[in-house]
Amino acid sequence: MNMKNLIIAIVAVVILALAWFTIQLFMTHGALVDAESSAQQQLAALQQDSADLKSDLRYLQDPANLEKELKSRTNYKNPGETMVIVVPESAATSTQ
Repeated sequence: MNMKNLIIAIVAVVILALAWFTIQLFMTHGALVDAESSAQQQLAALQQDSADLKSDLRYLQDPANLEKELKSRTNYKNPGETMVIVVPESAATSTQ
C-alpha cells in the first residue's frame, strides 16, 4: 500500500470517528433535554404542592379554623354542645 492510500484511509477513519462521536453527542443532548423537561415539570408540581401546604398551614394556625376542621373531620364537639348530623335526602331514601 502506498503512502497516499494510507493517508486517505487514516483520514477516512478519523472522519468516521468524528461523525460517530457527533451523533452520540446529539443523542446525549436530546436525552438531557428530555430529562430537563421532566425535572422542570416535577419542580413545578412540587412548588405547587409546597404552596398548597403553606396555605393549609396558615389556615390551620388560626385556632378557630383548627377547631372547625377538627369538628368536621372527627365529629368532635365541645362539652355542652349538641351535635346534629344532617343526612341528605337521597341517602335517607335509598336505605329504606
